[in-house]
Order: sequence, then C-alpha cells, then structure tokens
Amino acid sequence: MADEKLPDAHVAELGELIRIFSGKAGFALAYGIYIDSAHRTHAIGYLERYGSQSVLIDVKDAQGALDRLDALFEEAGRRVGDRWIHVVGLDDWPPGQHDLWRGLNHRREWLATTCARPMVLWVREDLLRGAMTEAFDLWTWSEKLVDVARAADTAVTSRTRAVLPSSDLGHSPVSLERFAHLHEEPQTSAVGSQSDYRRLVDRAEWAITQQDWAVAEALLHAAIDGKAEIGDNRGLVDAKRVLAQLHRARGDLDAALALLRDDVVSAAEAAGDVLRVTAVQTDIAELLGALGRHDEAASLLRDVILPRHTAIDLPTEWARALDLLAVSEIGIGRLGQAAETVQQQLDAAEAAGNQHLYARAMWNYASLYKQLGEVDRAYELLRDVVLPIFSKVGNVDAAKRVQGVLRALDEELAEAEEAHCDDVDAEDAALSA
Repeated sequence: MADEKLPDAHVAELGELIRIFSGKAGFALAYGIYIDSAHRTHAIGYLERYGSQSVLIDVKDAQGALDRLDALFEEAGRRVGDRWIHVVGLDDWPPGQHDLWRGLNHRREWLATTCARPMVLWVREDLLRGAMTEAFDLWTWSEKLVDVARAADTAVTSRTRAVLPSSDLGHSPVSLERFAHLHEEPQTSAVGSQSDYRRLVDRAEWAITQQDWAVAEALLHAAIDGKAEIGDNRGLVDAKRVLAQLHRARGDLDAALALLRDDVVSAAEAAGDVLRVTAVQTDIAELLGALGRHDEAASLLRDVILPRHTAIDLPTEWARALDLLAVSEIGIGRLGQAAETVQQQLDAAEAAGNQHLYARAMWNYASLYKQLGEVDRAYELLRDVVLPIFSKVGNVDAAKRVQGVLRALDEELAEAEEAHCDDVDAEDAALSA
C-alpha cells in the first residue's frame, strides 16, 4: 500500500534507496531531488519510518562560510551513531554556490571519514547541474539519484536517467558517467586514492549481484592491494568484508568464515575501530548460524558482541545482533530464551525506527509459533505482517523467501486438515460399527 503522502512511484524510489543503504556499514552517498520543503520532509519521514532514524544537517546555518560548514559535519559525525544523514539547505547557500559544491568536492574524503554513514544530499532539480559539474568527483560516488520531484506518472526509478538537458551536454555524459563504469571492463591497477578504491569495491559489489565471480574477485584483490600499500586498515576491513560476501555468494561459507576470523578481525583491531570489530564479529556469528553451528553463534553473540553494544549507541546493529541470537536459540531449541530475545529484538527495532528489523523480529515470532506447533498463527504473522513490510521497503529477496515459507506452511496446514478429516471419518466409522 502506498504511503499516504507520496505516490507509488516515489515510494518505489525510496524503497530502492533503503535497499541500497541497508547493506552499507560505512559512508554511502545519494542525491535526492525534491519540489518543495514539505515534499522533502515527507520523503525523509518515509525513509525514517522504513529505513533508519536520521541526523539532519541544515547547511544554510553555515551562512556561506566553509569553516562553519565543516563544523556542522563534524558535529553530525559525533552524534550520528548508526543513523543515516540528510543534508538540507543546499538550495539556500548564497547565489552561485560554486564555493559550496567545490568545497564539498575537495572535502569528499574527509566527509566520508567524518560522517561514516549513508548520506542523502537534497537539492532542487534546477540546482542539480551545479552539484554535478562543480562537484563531479563527489557526484561519481553517488549510489543513487532519488527522484521525488516528478509527477507520479513520470517518476523514474532507473539509475541511468539523464538529468541534464541535451542542449547543454549533448547526450548528458556527466549524468551517465557514474553508472557507465559498472559495465566497462574492470581496471585492476593499483589503488591511489579513496575514490579509486571506492569505485573498485562498488564495481565488485555490482559484479557479485551479477554473479560475475571472477571480475568481483579481481576488483577486490586490486582494492585490497592498494589499501595495504597506503596503510588504510579501515579500507582493508571494508574490502575484505566484501570479499567474504563474495565467498558466501559462491556458496563457500567456510572460506568466508576463515577470512573473517583469521584476517579481517585483526585488521579491524589494528585500525583501532571498535565499530568495525563488532561488525565483523557479527558477520562471523551470521555465518556460524548459516553453517548450523548455532551453539558457537549464540556464545559469540551473548558473550562478546551484545555486551559490547552496551557501551556504544548503535540501535540498528544491536537489533541485528539480537536477530541472529534469536535465530540461533530457536535453532538449538532454547525456545524460552529465544522468546525473551525476540521481545528485546522487537523493542530494539522499534527504538531504531527500522521497519526491516521489525519485520525480522516478527518473522522470528512466527518461527517460535511454528516450533510450538501453532502453524496457523505462524502463517498469519508471515502473511499479514512480515510479507507486507518487506514488500513495502523493497526487500525483494526477503519477500520471496517469506512467500516460499508461506507455501510450505500452506501445504503443512492442508496436510494437517486432511489428517484431521481422516481421523474424524475413522471415529464416525467406529461409532457406526
């Protein structure tokens, strides 16, 4: 069902952004095009309800001074936690805006480090050209152009739409440049800057979605070699986590687990980054669960990961860890503990304002009901609560998995009903004899 204040096409745009940002542990960038401040507020509200709570940076308060702009981003970086960042007020910068866009462009690597979370830069469409031409390097980092400015029947979800008039730039090569590189032959030369590294890892992630394993592996090893050469331990952690994703996507869960345990954890510790250490250990717990090693997963989560979360304010990661713990507790039959964990997970998901994690908690409740023999209640939860949320936030893979579970439960319910009818018939026959 569409959001009351946004047309279906715009909901689809925002759902795609939620899907992209939900898989990002660090900095990620998108541009949002809007009509007026009220419309932008509705879009941000939708992202907060179904994606993540956020921190708002209003750069008009900088009043044209780049040092005050830096202070705004630094302050946001200190309080962002695991929230997303929305930057507004770009349209209120003094006329010309050249200093603003060039300043952001020159600060892009500092920005990615200072505000290491997904970020949306909101601009009106008539000012988008400045963002693209004056800050082209920053523009090439963008994961998505979110268009909630156009009418519902003309809103475009394609990431390759040309947004500049053809009379200005021929076939609009600038607007297509960000996406064209995803289809080029990979360049695996040494990495010289963070932007080069980011492009290699982005392209590797794209190749993984296309099941182009050889290309993804070549790109990731190039990024890893480059980051090792310049001594960027955090970059190494991020690239090697994606390499573990590649192993997992190919079905080699043991290789993914060995990489994370033997290499990536130590790299995160060398970087002195407790957030990355926690994220990697959570990846390990997830893999242990996928391998059916639920006792090990539960011990890691309960004894190491969850206690660390008491010292850091990351509600989304807290909810994710509780989700994994609940799955493992259900897997080893500790249903009483699992029920308590799922309730904690539900509370955490609500506190984080994350609809995806809320749906995961309800899915775990459905699993508990099934384990207790209440298949009909499990079916109703998945059908009436979990599936609609995954569909709403654009998580197609999760929605398909839920549909598969529903089909299996439907068959189970049908078989139970048939067995019940047979029992009734047998009882009637015995009474008639």
